[in-house]
Amino acid sequence: ETSGTIAGKIEATGGKLEIKAGTINGTLLVDSNFSEGDVTKADAVELEAPADYKWVADGDMEKLVAKKYVAQVGDTKYESLADAVAATTRGTITLLKDAEGDGIFVAAADAKDITIDLNGKTYKVTGKAVGSTGTATQGFHLEAGNTVTIKNGTITSDTAEVKMLIQNYCNLTLTDVAVDGSALAGEGRYVVSNNSGRVVINGSTSITAKAGDFALDACKFGDYEIPEVTIETSGTIAGKIEATGGKLE
Repeated sequence: ETSGTIAGKIEATGGKLEIKAGTINGTLLVDSNFSEGDVTKADAVELEAPADYKWVADGDMEKLVAKKYVAQVGDTKYESLADAVAATTRGTITLLKDAEGDGIFVAAADAKDITIDLNGKTYKVTGKAVGSTGTATQGFHLEAGNTVTIKNGTITSDTAEVKMLIQNYCNLTLTDVAVDGSALAGEGRYVVSNNSGRVVINGSTSITAKAGDFALDACKFGDYEIPEVTIETSGTIAGKIEATGGKLE
């Protein structure tokens, strides 16, 4: 807690370090002996966190914590699937572990061509639901003008905010994915609703709705192009299927 300057490297390797004041002209280093709470600093102290770490509020101080990555694109890792999708225009987003988080929104203006590889893991929407203004009740909201593939894992939700797991307007492929809407809140819900785009459901993909709900639909909406849904899966579609102005094969 000095009014002076610390110039040079600062190393925390298993000990406790608390920086209450001072000017730091150097870098902070930690190793495998680091534990959360070992290093703290006052908010007014400027000190860059080491790679793969960040400062988070802890009362009237900040503590150093390791970042918890759940998704990766190329060599870049992200702490949420939503952040990874938002940052990617082209390419594959890989889920690194079972994860929970906010809904996934892909806007028409994004013009994405992406693959979400669940990598055998489960993504559960437990945070903020997404959707158009006034209808933010969806786990995934995929707008026209994008191409999205979701494969190799499970997506689900049981939060009261999510009343539809996927609201789709884009060109969408679901390959070897379990779309589990068995715990959606309320009655008469749609697990996968297709209002536009070319949709292919293949591999071993399964779509599960609870009793009385809709597994999927092909429903023309407004001025959007007619949705064309092709089902060619070895999996199971459990729930109602509705075709109201769309093409279903």
